[in-house]
Amino acid sequence: MTSAAAVITLLALVIAYRPLLFTTLDEQVAEAKGVPVQGLSIAFMVILAVAVSEAVQVVGVLLIFALIVAPAAIAERVTARPIRGIMVSAALAVLFTWAGLTVAYYVPYPVGFFITTIAFSSYVVARLLTYLAARRVARPRGWREAQVRHSP
Repeated sequence: MTSAAAVITLLALVIAYRPLLFTTLDEQVAEAKGVPVQGLSIAFMVILAVAVSEAVQVVGVLLIFALIVAPAAIAERVTARPIRGIMVSAALAVLFTWAGLTVAYYVPYPVGFFITTIAFSSYVVARLLTYLAARRVARPRGWREAQVRHSP
């Protein structure tokens, strides 16, 4: 991504952050409060399109998808705070990229394969861990002991 396009994209996101967050959390209330929801949606899609069109020249379509969707999906499962989600997502994207580059240095396969595989595998692990944590919370205390005592 050229530095001018990156700066413009980041600046646009910083300017639109609060209304965009408000719209994301409750679209109807945001619209009632006077936030231009449809215009904001279009602006966000334009910002995303500019970022993707600049980055796709460097990393390719598959990696763009893997580095935009997977880290954000993992961050959504790990944290409920938007700012932390953005930071976790960005850190994971960098981590996946460096991990993929490191593995590809030693193994004669394309870098994109490793980055995408690491990102997808990390998402599956995050999904599994949140599922197991939710199951553990859903069980009442002493569930296992009660089940053992009452089994035939």
